[in-house]
Amino acid sequence: MEKARALRGELELEVFERNLLGRALYAKIGFELMHQKIDNPTGFEVLRLRLAASNPVLPTGYVGG
Repeated sequence: MEKARALRGELELEVFERNLLGRALYAKIGFELMHQKIDNPTGFEVLRLRLAASNPVLPTGYVGG
């Protein structure tokens, strides 16, 4: 995540609303909801998230998991 942020600054991604583990991880990192939509192939709700360039990426000592 840190390398991607160093290269791009602001990051955006999409995650299925039903992916509770992924959503929890992205929230912990600091991603914020931009908007929601329906994924046409699956019919499931998708969340578009953004991590602003000025937010800290990970807490000190973060190893993952």
